[in-house]
This record gives sequence, structure tokens and C-alpha cells, in this order.
Amino acid sequence: MQELSRQDLGQKLTNSSSSFALFLYTPICGTCSVTKKMLSIVEVMEPDLPLFQSDLNYMLELSIEWQIQSVPCIAIIEQGQVKERIYRMESVENLLNKLRPLNKRTELQ
Repeated sequence: MQELSRQDLGQKLTNSSSSFALFLYTPICGTCSVTKKMLSIVEVMEPDLPLFQSDLNYMLELSIEWQIQSVPCIAIIEQGQVKERIYRMESVENLLNKLRPLNKRTELQ
């Protein structure tokens, strides 16, 4: 998963045709570590998923703007806007079901 800085993320968001998932975490969050491991499995199973990560500690204004309630959070971004926020990381299968449609959206764009 590629790490996005605030500047990198801003550039991706201005590309309004881009659909992707952004994993928001903090380094000392234990649940975030588990989610990161789950997402690494998702990436092996679906290597072309547009999946990125960002440390929320460096994006305070983003957490307020997007109304991020807690970490871990996976934000589904479509056309530069947050379409969905995922807070419950139930299983790898659940994450795959939520994230796989991004491949189709990206192919269409």
C-alpha cells in the first residue's frame, strides 16, 4: 500500500475521475495494525486495487472535514468525494466485498 502525504492526497482528490480506497490509521493503534495485515492479504488477492494509506496524525484538517469518527477507517473515494467510510473490519472477505467494486470503477474511468 502506497503511503499518501496530505499533498499527494490533495492531488489525487483533484483528479475527479479517480476512485480509490484510503486506509486511515495511527501508528500506535492496535486495531489499525490488524487492519493493515488484513489489507495486505486483500492486496495479494486483488493486486490492482487502488488502495492507499495515510497516517491521520498528519491530517487533522482532513479528519475534521471528512468527519472521521475513529481509526481504523477506510474511506471510499469516488470523483473526489468520500462516498463511504468503513469502520468495522470484520474479515478479509468482508473487506474484499467492499473494495472489489473499485477495480470495476477504475477500469471504466
